[in-house]
Amino acid sequence: MTKKLQLAEEERTQHDQLREEWITGLSHDLKTPLSSMYGYAVMLNSDYHWSEEEVRQFAETIEKKASYMNALLDDLNYTYALQHRQVTLEERPVQLLQYVKDYSEKHIQASRLSVQGEEASVLLDAIAFERVLDNVVSNGLKYSEGIVRIRVERRNDEAILSIWNEAEPLPEQLLQQMFERYYRGTNTSETIEGTGLGLAIAKQIVHQQHGTIVARNASGGIEIVITLPMDQ
Repeated sequence: MTKKLQLAEEERTQHDQLREEWITGLSHDLKTPLSSMYGYAVMLNSDYHWSEEEVRQFAETIEKKASYMNALLDDLNYTYALQHRQVTLEERPVQLLQYVKDYSEKHIQASRLSVQGEEASVLLDAIAFERVLDNVVSNGLKYSEGIVRIRVERRNDEAILSIWNEAEPLPEQLLQQMFERYYRGTNTSETIEGTGLGLAIAKQIVHQQHGTIVARNASGGIEIVITLPMDQ
Protein backbone atom coordinates (compact mmCIF):
# COMPACT_ATOMS: atom_id res chain seq x y z
CA MET A 1 0.00 0.00 0.00
CA THR A 2 2.83 2.38 0.88
CA LYS A 3 4.51 1.69 -2.46
CA LYS A 4 1.25 2.29 -4.35
CA LEU A 5 0.71 5.59 -2.56
CA GLN A 6 4.27 6.63 -3.34
CA LEU A 7 3.85 5.80 -7.02
CA ALA A 8 0.54 7.68 -7.12
CA GLU A 9 2.18 10.73 -5.54
CA GLU A 10 5.08 10.61 -8.03
CA GLU A 11 2.61 10.35 -10.91
CA ARG A 12 0.60 13.30 -9.58
CA THR A 13 3.77 15.37 -9.23
CA GLN A 14 4.79 14.49 -12.78
CA HIS A 15 1.36 15.47 -14.12
CA ASP A 16 1.50 18.77 -12.22
CA GLN A 17 4.93 19.51 -13.65
CA LEU A 18 3.77 18.60 -17.17
CA ARG A 19 0.73 20.87 -16.84
CA GLU A 20 2.90 23.77 -15.68
CA GLU A 21 5.27 23.22 -18.62
CA TRP A 22 2.36 23.20 -21.06
CA ILE A 23 0.92 26.42 -19.62
CA THR A 24 4.33 28.09 -19.75
CA GLY A 25 4.93 26.90 -23.30
CA LEU A 26 1.47 27.96 -24.47
CA SER A 27 1.88 31.40 -22.91
CA HIS A 28 5.20 31.85 -24.69
CA ASP A 29 3.90 30.56 -28.01
CA LEU A 30 0.86 32.82 -28.00
CA LYS A 31 2.71 35.87 -26.70
CA THR A 32 5.26 35.88 -29.52
CA PRO A 33 2.82 36.12 -32.49
CA LEU A 34 0.42 38.32 -30.48
CA SER A 35 3.20 40.84 -29.86
CA SER A 36 3.96 40.90 -33.58
CA MET A 37 0.28 41.35 -34.51
CA TYR A 38 -0.11 44.09 -31.92
CA GLY A 39 2.92 45.93 -33.26
CA TYR A 40 1.63 45.92 -36.83
CA ALA A 41 -1.84 46.97 -35.67
CA VAL A 42 -0.33 49.97 -33.86
CA MET A 43 1.61 50.91 -36.98
CA LEU A 44 -1.49 50.67 -39.17
CA ASN A 45 -3.45 52.78 -36.67
CA SER A 46 -0.84 55.55 -36.63
CA ASP A 47 -1.08 58.85 -38.53
CA TYR A 48 1.64 57.80 -40.92
CA HIS A 49 0.45 57.18 -44.49
CA TRP A 50 1.69 53.73 -45.38
CA SER A 51 1.91 52.70 -49.01
CA GLU A 52 -0.45 50.07 -50.37
CA GLU A 53 2.45 47.61 -50.62
CA GLU A 54 3.42 48.20 -46.98
CA VAL A 55 -0.17 47.73 -45.83
CA ARG A 56 -0.37 44.49 -47.83
CA GLN A 57 2.85 43.22 -46.22
CA PHE A 58 1.55 44.09 -42.75
CA ALA A 59 -1.71 42.28 -43.45
CA GLU A 60 0.13 39.19 -44.72
CA THR A 61 2.25 39.07 -41.57
CA ILE A 62 -0.80 39.43 -39.31
CA GLU A 63 -2.59 36.70 -41.26
CA LYS A 64 0.43 34.40 -40.98
CA LYS A 65 0.71 34.91 -37.22
CA ALA A 66 -3.03 34.36 -36.75
CA SER A 67 -2.86 31.18 -38.84
CA TYR A 68 0.01 29.90 -36.67
CA MET A 69 -1.96 30.58 -33.49
CA ASN A 70 -4.99 28.75 -34.88
CA ALA A 71 -2.86 25.74 -35.87
CA LEU A 72 -1.20 25.74 -32.44
CA LEU A 73 -4.53 25.69 -30.61
CA ASP A 74 -5.83 22.93 -32.91
CA ASP A 75 -2.75 20.81 -32.22
CA LEU A 76 -2.96 21.44 -28.48
CA ASN A 77 -6.62 20.40 -28.42
CA TYR A 78 -5.77 17.27 -30.41
CA THR A 79 -2.88 16.27 -28.13
CA TYR A 80 -5.13 16.79 -25.10
CA ALA A 81 -7.86 14.65 -26.65
CA LEU A 82 -5.34 11.91 -27.49
CA GLN A 83 -3.83 11.98 -24.03
CA HIS A 84 -7.22 11.60 -22.37
CA ARG A 85 -8.45 8.94 -24.81
CA GLN A 86 -11.11 11.22 -26.27
CA VAL A 87 -10.12 10.29 -29.84
CA THR A 88 -11.48 6.95 -31.03
CA LEU A 89 -9.19 5.20 -33.49
CA GLU A 90 -10.83 2.72 -35.86
CA GLU A 91 -8.27 0.03 -36.58
CA ARG A 92 -8.57 -2.02 -39.76
CA PRO A 93 -6.17 -4.35 -41.61
CA VAL A 94 -3.72 -2.33 -43.72
CA GLN A 95 -0.91 -3.49 -46.01
CA LEU A 96 1.73 -1.17 -44.62
CA LEU A 97 4.16 -1.00 -47.55
CA GLN A 98 1.41 -0.26 -50.08
CA TYR A 99 -0.13 2.23 -47.67
CA VAL A 100 3.17 4.14 -47.42
CA LYS A 101 3.65 4.03 -51.20
CA ASP A 102 0.14 5.40 -51.78
CA TYR A 103 0.79 8.13 -49.23
CA SER A 104 4.12 9.12 -50.81
CA GLU A 105 2.63 9.28 -54.32
CA LYS A 106 -0.16 11.51 -53.07
CA HIS A 107 1.80 13.89 -50.85
CA ILE A 108 5.55 13.83 -51.58
CA GLN A 109 7.69 14.60 -54.62
CA ALA A 110 8.99 11.30 -55.98
CA SER A 111 12.52 12.71 -56.23
CA ARG A 112 12.62 13.36 -52.48
CA LEU A 113 11.43 9.97 -51.28
CA SER A 114 12.52 6.34 -51.54
CA VAL A 115 10.11 3.62 -50.34
CA GLN A 116 11.26 -0.01 -50.17
CA GLY A 117 10.79 -3.17 -48.16
CA GLU A 118 8.41 -6.08 -47.74
CA GLU A 119 4.69 -6.16 -47.26
CA ALA A 120 3.32 -6.44 -43.74
CA SER A 121 -0.29 -6.45 -42.60
CA VAL A 122 -1.04 -4.31 -39.54
CA LEU A 123 -4.12 -2.96 -37.79
CA LEU A 124 -4.27 0.81 -38.28
CA ASP A 125 -6.56 3.75 -38.26
CA ALA A 126 -5.53 4.80 -41.78
CA ILE A 127 -6.63 8.41 -41.35
CA ALA A 128 -4.90 8.94 -38.00
CA PHE A 129 -1.72 7.21 -39.14
CA GLU A 130 -1.56 9.49 -42.17
CA ARG A 131 -1.04 12.27 -39.67
CA VAL A 132 1.90 10.32 -38.24
CA LEU A 133 3.47 10.18 -41.70
CA ASP A 134 2.66 13.85 -42.28
CA ASN A 135 4.62 14.78 -39.18
CA VAL A 136 7.49 12.30 -39.35
CA VAL A 137 8.18 12.39 -43.11
CA SER A 138 7.69 16.15 -43.40
CA ASN A 139 10.05 16.61 -40.45
CA GLY A 140 12.70 14.62 -42.32
CA LEU A 141 12.17 16.64 -45.48
CA LYS A 142 12.40 19.94 -43.63
CA TYR A 143 15.71 19.15 -41.97
CA SER A 144 17.39 17.46 -44.94
CA GLU A 145 18.13 18.52 -48.49
CA GLY A 146 18.60 14.91 -49.58
CA ILE A 147 16.29 11.95 -50.03
CA VAL A 148 14.16 10.59 -47.21
CA ARG A 149 14.33 6.78 -47.20
CA ILE A 150 11.43 4.71 -45.91
CA ARG A 151 11.64 0.98 -45.37
CA VAL A 152 9.12 -1.62 -44.17
CA GLU A 153 10.31 -4.91 -42.68
CA ARG A 154 8.79 -7.82 -40.81
CA ARG A 155 10.40 -9.05 -37.63
CA ASN A 156 8.70 -11.95 -35.85
CA ASP A 157 5.17 -10.68 -35.12
CA GLU A 158 6.00 -6.99 -35.64
CA ALA A 159 6.19 -4.63 -38.59
CA ILE A 160 9.11 -2.18 -38.59
CA LEU A 161 8.67 1.14 -40.39
CA SER A 162 11.89 3.17 -40.54
CA ILE A 163 12.17 6.73 -41.89
CA TRP A 164 15.75 7.97 -42.46
CA ASN A 165 17.01 11.37 -43.52
CA GLU A 166 20.51 12.76 -43.83
CA ALA A 167 21.47 14.82 -40.80
CA GLU A 168 24.20 15.51 -38.27
CA PRO A 169 24.22 13.09 -35.31
CA LEU A 170 22.42 14.23 -32.18
CA PRO A 171 23.19 13.61 -28.50
CA GLU A 172 21.07 10.86 -26.95
CA GLN A 173 19.19 13.34 -24.78
CA LEU A 174 18.04 15.32 -27.81
CA LEU A 175 16.97 12.12 -29.57
CA GLN A 176 14.73 11.40 -26.59
CA GLN A 177 13.38 14.97 -26.54
CA MET A 178 12.50 14.79 -30.22
CA PHE A 179 9.06 13.45 -29.36
CA GLU A 180 8.35 16.03 -26.71
CA ARG A 181 6.48 19.21 -27.55
CA TYR A 182 8.52 22.07 -29.02
CA TYR A 183 11.63 20.03 -29.80
CA ARG A 184 12.48 22.39 -32.68
CA GLY A 185 11.87 25.53 -30.61
CA THR A 186 9.03 28.02 -30.51
CA ASN A 187 10.30 30.99 -32.51
CA THR A 188 7.57 31.60 -35.08
CA SER A 189 9.90 33.79 -37.13
CA GLU A 190 11.84 30.71 -38.18
CA THR A 191 11.66 29.72 -41.80
CA ILE A 192 10.68 26.19 -40.74
CA GLU A 193 6.92 26.07 -40.32
CA GLY A 194 4.87 24.15 -37.81
CA THR A 195 3.72 24.34 -34.21
CA GLY A 196 6.43 22.11 -32.76
CA LEU A 197 3.85 19.51 -31.72
CA GLY A 198 4.01 17.26 -34.77
CA LEU A 199 6.29 14.54 -33.41
CA ALA A 200 4.56 14.56 -30.03
CA ILE A 201 1.26 13.94 -31.81
CA ALA A 202 2.87 11.17 -33.88
CA LYS A 203 4.08 9.47 -30.70
CA GLN A 204 0.63 9.60 -29.11
CA ILE A 205 -1.07 8.14 -32.18
CA VAL A 206 1.50 5.33 -32.51
CA HIS A 207 1.17 4.44 -28.83
CA GLN A 208 -2.62 4.33 -29.08
CA GLN A 209 -2.23 1.82 -31.90
CA HIS A 210 -0.10 -0.38 -29.61
CA GLY A 211 3.18 0.58 -31.26
CA THR A 212 6.43 2.27 -30.33
CA ILE A 213 8.42 5.10 -31.92
CA VAL A 214 12.06 5.98 -31.28
CA ALA A 215 14.76 8.12 -32.92
CA ARG A 216 18.41 7.17 -33.32
CA ASN A 217 21.58 8.14 -35.14
CA ALA A 218 22.09 5.83 -38.11
CA SER A 219 24.40 5.79 -41.16
CA GLY A 220 25.07 9.50 -41.40
CA GLY A 221 21.53 10.54 -40.59
CA ILE A 222 18.62 10.42 -38.18
CA GLU A 223 16.32 7.41 -38.31
CA ILE A 224 12.87 7.28 -36.78
CA VAL A 225 11.72 3.71 -36.20
CA ILE A 226 8.06 2.83 -35.70
CA THR A 227 7.20 -0.67 -34.52
CA LEU A 228 3.64 -1.94 -34.97
CA PRO A 229 2.10 -5.31 -34.08
CA MET A 230 1.31 -7.50 -37.09
CA ASP A 231 -2.30 -8.31 -37.87
CA GLN A 232 -2.61 -11.97 -36.87
